[in-house]
Amino acid sequence: QVGSLDHKKNKMNLIYIYMTVISLGVMILLGFVFTTKNTIGQDDQTLTFVDAINQTLEDNNGFAAQSASLAAKEKDVKIARANFLPSLGFEASYYIAEGEKINDWDRIGVSTGTQGVLSGAIYQMIYNEQYFANHRIQKELYASQQEQFRNARYQLIASAGQTYIGVLVAEDVLDVMRIDQELTMKNLEAASYREELGSTSQQEVLRWKTKLYKSDQNIAGQQASVRVNRIALNQLRNQPEEKAEVLERLTLEEDGFVFTSSLVDQILEDESKAKILRDYLVEIGLGNSPLLGSMDAQIAAQQRQLKLDKRWLIPDFDLMVGGDDQFAVIDAGDGGTETGAYFWFAGAKMSWTVFRGGSNISKVKQQKIVSQELQFQRTEVKTSQEKAIRSQASLLIADFKNVRLANEQAEVADKNYEMVYDAYLLGEVTLLALLDAQEQKFIADYSSVVAYYTFLLDLLSLEEMIGYFPFLEPQEEVDLVIAELERRITGE
Repeated sequence: QVGSLDHKKNKMNLIYIYMTVISLGVMILLGFVFTTKNTIGQDDQTLTFVDAINQTLEDNNGFAAQSASLAAKEKDVKIARANFLPSLGFEASYYIAEGEKINDWDRIGVSTGTQGVLSGAIYQMIYNEQYFANHRIQKELYASQQEQFRNARYQLIASAGQTYIGVLVAEDVLDVMRIDQELTMKNLEAASYREELGSTSQQEVLRWKTKLYKSDQNIAGQQASVRVNRIALNQLRNQPEEKAEVLERLTLEEDGFVFTSSLVDQILEDESKAKILRDYLVEIGLGNSPLLGSMDAQIAAQQRQLKLDKRWLIPDFDLMVGGDDQFAVIDAGDGGTETGAYFWFAGAKMSWTVFRGGSNISKVKQQKIVSQELQFQRTEVKTSQEKAIRSQASLLIADFKNVRLANEQAEVADKNYEMVYDAYLLGEVTLLALLDAQEQKFIADYSSVVAYYTFLLDLLSLEEMIGYFPFLEPQEEVDLVIAELERRITGE
């Protein structure tokens, strides 16, 4: 009996030594995978986050169409301004006639002969309220269009950033799946060796094979997800869909914006400090809001239209100068000729509409109602934006806490797996315990990746809301923004 126990103990020690060697090999392999992760396909070009954003802004076809639309809108301002400049026109005519013609005044006349006339005139508007108002309205509408274009730019930046991060998420989740696959392969090999030694049954081997097949299926699906996200990123940048590039990794230390502040722990633990952060972000967001800027321009245009309608009793004034010259000989039909004659004129014109059936008064009342409507809309937009910024900032604080907790969970799960694995090799725990430990490790690693990139995605959404993307701004300016936040938190 003692010999039997010694024999069993020797087998377990042998298995332990064998699996330790395998574990070291797997660790070396995984280390190689991670250290060479960004150099696989080393001929591929490295694409940074900022470069991806800039390429999207430069080459995206949809954004180019919006840019062309803005340029066309600018021409409306120049067209309206043209009414202030002189209008110069020329007219030339030449005809040949023969025979008699009945004239309503002279009753009869002779029109046989030829005639040529060249005339020209200059018209200059002195004062026309409609022209002045239209020019100002077009300028305000163009300003509104500019703000809408800026909002479209923010949306495109956020979309490109989210797609870029989507690729990173897919790749990191794939790495987690590959680690789980490697662990399953290692455990399958251990189970097979244990079966050869007679210390376990074939059922255990089959259980690991089943798990390995499941891992392979998950990896195949995740590889497709990586390709789909890469294609989406290339399409946004107007690049070949299958173009392969190594993406720059993002870090909280470099890309965390206000969460890189040394006072971030105070924000996480003290609600009063968190409120200071929310107030500060709302201040930045409302100051940079393209939606509010667009509404302000529309309100200004509406106010100018109202002023125009109120000035309906002001007349319009124009100046006219012109002349014409007969440059051909006139034959009156009797053989005689008449040389050309020059004619000129100059004058002023006043147009004054005193009454239009009461429509002017109704227009004034109508425009006042429209102005009030726009003011109400602006207030609603401002309230909605402030609510969205405050909510997103609160969500980010929770996200940041979750990142830390998820990392700690992953560390604990990794240590637990190592302990259970060692105990499993020594026969101290069952197969189910090892399966559970590996599953917990996979879930923790997956949760860590999801928490990390959820924070980055929510941060990008916040940056879109406040109209401030720190990765596109000079670092000195970003440092000033963070320094101002820290000054408010410390009360200095």
